[in-house]
Amino acid sequence: KLAEPIQKACAQLPFGKCLCGRAAATQKIQFSDHIDERHEIRYEGIIPHGHYCVPILFAGRTLGVMNLYVKEGHRHDQREEDFLLAVADILAGILIRKNTQDKLKNAYEQLKQAQAQLIQSAKMASVGLLAAGVAHEINNPNFVISGEAEMLLKEKDKDKETKEAAKAIFEQAERISKITNRLLEFSRQKGAKG
Repeated sequence: KLAEPIQKACAQLPFGKCLCGRAAATQKIQFSDHIDERHEIRYEGIIPHGHYCVPILFAGRTLGVMNLYVKEGHRHDQREEDFLLAVADILAGILIRKNTQDKLKNAYEQLKQAQAQLIQSAKMASVGLLAAGVAHEINNPNFVISGEAEMLLKEKDKDKETKEAAKAIFEQAERISKITNRLLEFSRQKGAKG
Protein backbone atom coordinates (compact mmCIF):
# COMPACT_ATOMS: atom_id res chain seq x y z
CA LYS A 1 0.00 0.00 0.00
CA LEU A 2 1.25 3.47 -0.88
CA ALA A 3 1.91 5.98 1.87
CA GLU A 4 -0.93 8.45 2.38
CA PRO A 5 1.10 11.56 1.44
CA ILE A 6 1.93 10.08 -1.98
CA GLN A 7 -1.67 8.94 -2.51
CA LYS A 8 -2.92 12.49 -1.91
CA ALA A 9 -0.19 14.15 -3.97
CA CYS A 10 -0.65 11.83 -6.95
CA ALA A 11 -4.46 11.58 -6.94
CA GLN A 12 -4.97 14.56 -9.31
CA LEU A 13 -1.61 15.02 -10.99
CA PRO A 14 -1.55 17.55 -13.86
CA PHE A 15 -0.26 16.56 -17.30
CA GLY A 16 3.50 17.10 -17.56
CA LYS A 17 4.23 16.99 -13.83
CA CYS A 18 6.32 14.18 -12.34
CA LEU A 19 6.75 10.88 -14.22
CA CYS A 20 3.04 10.03 -14.39
CA GLY A 21 2.16 13.47 -15.72
CA ARG A 22 4.92 13.22 -18.32
CA ALA A 23 3.62 9.81 -19.43
CA ALA A 24 0.12 11.31 -19.79
CA ALA A 25 1.38 14.37 -21.71
CA THR A 26 3.82 12.59 -24.04
CA GLN A 27 1.71 9.43 -24.40
CA LYS A 28 4.92 7.43 -24.00
CA ILE A 29 6.13 5.13 -21.23
CA GLN A 30 8.32 6.88 -18.69
CA PHE A 31 10.91 4.67 -17.01
CA SER A 32 13.16 5.45 -14.09
CA ASP A 33 15.39 3.07 -12.17
CA HIS A 34 15.61 5.44 -9.18
CA ILE A 35 14.15 8.64 -7.73
CA ASP A 36 15.61 11.28 -10.02
CA GLU A 37 14.92 14.95 -10.83
CA ARG A 38 11.75 13.95 -12.75
CA HIS A 39 10.20 12.83 -9.44
CA GLU A 40 8.76 16.21 -8.56
CA ILE A 41 6.48 14.83 -5.87
CA ARG A 42 8.45 13.69 -2.86
CA TYR A 43 7.93 13.46 0.85
CA GLU A 44 10.00 12.81 3.96
CA GLY A 45 10.86 9.13 4.32
CA ILE A 46 10.09 8.15 0.72
CA ILE A 47 11.31 4.61 0.03
CA PRO A 48 13.85 4.39 -2.82
CA HIS A 49 12.23 2.97 -5.96
CA GLY A 50 11.92 3.14 -9.73
CA HIS A 51 8.91 3.38 -12.05
CA TYR A 52 7.26 2.31 -15.21
CA CYS A 53 4.60 4.96 -15.89
CA VAL A 54 2.44 3.65 -18.73
CA PRO A 55 -0.12 5.86 -20.48
CA ILE A 56 -3.54 4.29 -21.07
CA LEU A 57 -4.51 5.48 -24.55
CA PHE A 58 -7.53 5.22 -26.81
CA ALA A 59 -7.94 6.88 -30.21
CA GLY A 60 -5.17 9.38 -29.47
CA ARG A 61 -6.60 10.32 -26.06
CA THR A 62 -4.94 9.72 -22.71
CA LEU A 63 -7.47 8.02 -20.43
CA GLY A 64 -5.11 7.58 -17.48
CA VAL A 65 -1.73 6.31 -16.40
CA MET A 66 -0.79 2.92 -15.01
CA ASN A 67 2.05 3.24 -12.50
CA LEU A 68 4.22 0.25 -11.68
CA TYR A 69 6.77 0.59 -8.89
CA VAL A 70 10.00 -1.35 -9.27
CA LYS A 71 13.00 -1.78 -6.99
CA GLU A 72 15.67 0.88 -7.15
CA GLY A 73 18.25 -0.11 -9.74
CA HIS A 74 15.78 -2.19 -11.79
CA ARG A 75 16.94 -2.47 -15.38
CA HIS A 76 14.72 -1.38 -18.23
CA ASP A 77 13.43 -4.42 -20.13
CA GLN A 78 11.74 -4.08 -23.54
CA ARG A 79 9.70 -7.24 -22.95
CA GLU A 80 8.34 -5.77 -19.70
CA GLU A 81 7.50 -2.55 -21.53
CA ASP A 82 5.73 -4.44 -24.34
CA PHE A 83 3.76 -6.43 -21.77
CA LEU A 84 2.79 -3.25 -19.88
CA LEU A 85 1.66 -1.59 -23.14
CA ALA A 86 -0.53 -4.65 -23.87
CA VAL A 87 -2.05 -4.42 -20.37
CA ALA A 88 -2.64 -0.67 -20.88
CA ASP A 89 -4.43 -1.42 -24.18
CA ILE A 90 -6.68 -3.94 -22.42
CA LEU A 91 -7.43 -1.39 -19.67
CA ALA A 92 -8.25 1.24 -22.32
CA GLY A 93 -10.76 -1.15 -23.91
CA ILE A 94 -12.33 -1.87 -20.53
CA LEU A 95 -12.57 1.85 -19.66
CA ILE A 96 -14.10 2.73 -23.04
CA ARG A 97 -16.63 -0.12 -22.82
CA LYS A 98 -17.53 0.90 -19.27
CA ASN A 99 -17.93 4.53 -20.31
CA THR A 100 -20.02 3.53 -23.33
CA GLN A 101 -22.19 1.24 -21.19
CA ASP A 102 -22.68 4.04 -18.66
CA LYS A 103 -23.70 6.44 -21.44
CA LEU A 104 -26.07 3.86 -22.95
CA LYS A 105 -27.57 3.15 -19.53
CA ASN A 106 -28.07 6.88 -18.93
CA ALA A 107 -29.64 7.33 -22.39
CA TYR A 108 -31.92 4.34 -21.75
CA GLU A 109 -33.04 5.80 -18.41
CA GLN A 110 -33.76 9.16 -20.06
CA LEU A 111 -35.70 7.38 -22.81
CA LYS A 112 -37.74 5.47 -20.20
CA GLN A 113 -38.54 8.73 -18.37
CA ALA A 114 -39.55 10.45 -21.61
CA GLN A 115 -41.71 7.46 -22.54
CA ALA A 116 -43.41 7.51 -19.13
CA GLN A 117 -44.07 11.25 -19.49
CA LEU A 118 -45.46 10.71 -22.98
CA ILE A 119 -47.77 7.95 -21.75
CA GLN A 120 -48.93 10.17 -18.87
CA SER A 121 -49.54 13.06 -21.29
CA ALA A 122 -51.52 10.77 -23.60
CA LYS A 123 -53.61 9.55 -20.65
CA MET A 124 -54.31 13.10 -19.54
CA ALA A 125 -55.23 14.11 -23.10
CA SER A 126 -57.62 11.14 -23.21
CA VAL A 127 -59.17 12.22 -19.90
CA GLY A 128 -59.55 15.72 -21.37
CA LEU A 129 -61.30 14.35 -24.46
CA LEU A 130 -63.57 12.23 -22.29
CA ALA A 131 -64.42 15.25 -20.10
CA ALA A 132 -65.24 17.32 -23.22
CA GLY A 133 -67.46 14.55 -24.58
CA VAL A 134 -69.30 14.17 -21.28
CA ALA A 135 -69.77 17.95 -20.99
CA HIS A 136 -71.24 18.21 -24.49
CA GLU A 137 -73.55 15.24 -23.91
CA ILE A 138 -74.85 16.81 -20.71
CA ASN A 139 -75.08 20.34 -22.15
CA ASN A 140 -77.38 19.37 -25.04
CA PRO A 141 -80.35 18.09 -22.95
CA ASN A 142 -79.56 20.61 -20.20
CA PHE A 143 -80.01 23.43 -22.70
CA VAL A 144 -83.50 22.11 -23.56
CA ILE A 145 -84.40 21.69 -19.86
CA SER A 146 -83.13 25.18 -19.03
CA GLY A 147 -85.02 26.69 -21.96
CA GLU A 148 -88.31 24.99 -21.05
CA ALA A 149 -87.97 26.04 -17.39
CA GLU A 150 -87.29 29.62 -18.47
CA MET A 151 -90.37 29.61 -20.72
CA LEU A 152 -92.53 28.34 -17.82
CA LEU A 153 -91.20 31.14 -15.62
CA LYS A 154 -92.17 33.78 -18.21
CA GLU A 155 -95.73 32.51 -18.69
CA LYS A 156 -98.11 34.68 -16.73
CA ASP A 157 -101.00 32.24 -16.36
CA LYS A 158 -99.02 29.57 -14.42
CA ASP A 159 -99.78 28.96 -10.77
CA LYS A 160 -97.29 29.69 -7.97
CA GLU A 161 -96.41 26.01 -7.44
CA THR A 162 -95.56 25.52 -11.14
CA LYS A 163 -93.44 28.70 -11.16
CA GLU A 164 -91.53 27.56 -8.05
CA ALA A 165 -90.90 24.18 -9.66
CA ALA A 166 -89.79 25.89 -12.90
CA LYS A 167 -87.48 28.18 -10.89
CA ALA A 168 -85.90 25.17 -9.10
CA ILE A 169 -85.43 23.36 -12.43
CA PHE A 170 -83.89 26.48 -14.00
CA GLU A 171 -81.48 26.98 -11.04
CA GLN A 172 -80.37 23.33 -11.18
CA ALA A 173 -79.92 23.58 -14.96
CA GLU A 174 -77.69 26.65 -14.36
CA ARG A 175 -75.70 24.66 -11.77
CA ILE A 176 -75.26 21.81 -14.28
CA SER A 177 -74.15 24.36 -16.90
CA LYS A 178 -71.44 25.68 -14.53
CA ILE A 179 -70.24 22.12 -13.85
CA THR A 180 -70.07 21.29 -17.57
CA ASN A 181 -68.21 24.57 -18.23
CA ARG A 182 -65.61 23.54 -15.63
CA LEU A 183 -65.35 20.14 -17.36
CA LEU A 184 -64.80 21.88 -20.71
CA GLU A 185 -62.14 24.14 -19.18
CA PHE A 186 -60.44 21.06 -17.68
CA SER A 187 -60.55 19.33 -21.08
CA ARG A 188 -58.91 22.34 -22.78
CA GLN A 189 -56.13 22.40 -20.17
CA LYS A 190 -55.46 18.67 -20.53
CA GLY A 191 -55.57 18.89 -24.31
CA ALA A 192 -53.04 21.76 -24.29
CA LYS A 193 -50.69 19.89 -21.93
CA GLY A 194 -51.09 16.59 -23.74
